[in-house]
Amino acid sequence: MGYYVDLTDAWAILPASNYDEAYKRLCELNKRDDLKSGGSWSGGKQTSVWFSWMSADYPDHHKDARSILEAVGYETADRPDGFALTHYNDKTGCEDVFVWAIADLFEENNYMVWRGEENEQYRWEFGGGIPMLIQNAIIEWTDGDVYIPNDYSKLNAISMKLRAEIAGQNESN
Repeated sequence: MGYYVDLTDAWAILPASNYDEAYKRLCELNKRDDLKSGGSWSGGKQTSVWFSWMSADYPDHHKDARSILEAVGYETADRPDGFALTHYNDKTGCEDVFVWAIADLFEENNYMVWRGEENEQYRWEFGGGIPMLIQNAIIEWTDGDVYIPNDYSKLNAISMKLRAEIAGQNESN
C-alpha cells in the first residue's frame, strides 16, 4: 500500500555554493525521529524508526546532498551552478521533509507542482532564504466549444478581433 504522487513541473535548483550546508542539514535530519514515518514494530511496539524508503543510517552511505535526494527518489540534473530536482514519481514517504529541511537554500522563486493519485494538485514554493510554502490547486473548467480538427476559423476570428483592437489602440495613441 501507499499513496503515489508525481512531480509534474518543477524549477528547483540547489546552487553549488549551498551544497555543504544542504548535506549537513540532510544528515542532521536523521536525528529527528519525530519527522520519520518508517520503522519496524515488534510486540505491538515500535522498535526502530527511519524515513520511509531510506536506510536508517543513510548519512553513512551518502556523501553529498544530491546523493541523499536521489536516494529519497528524486531525479536530478546538472545545472551550470548547481543541480536541479527534476522528477519524482513514487509513493509518498519523506520527499516533502527532505526538501523542507533545505528549502531556503535553493535559488529564489523555486517551485514544485505535484499531482496525487486521486488527481489532486498542490504546489510548493521555496528558495531564496524563505521557508517552504504549500498551495492547493483549485481547477475551474470553462464552458467548451465543439472541437473540429483542423478548423482554425475560431482561432482566426479571435486573432482578427485582437488585431483590430490593437490597431484601434495604436490609432488613438
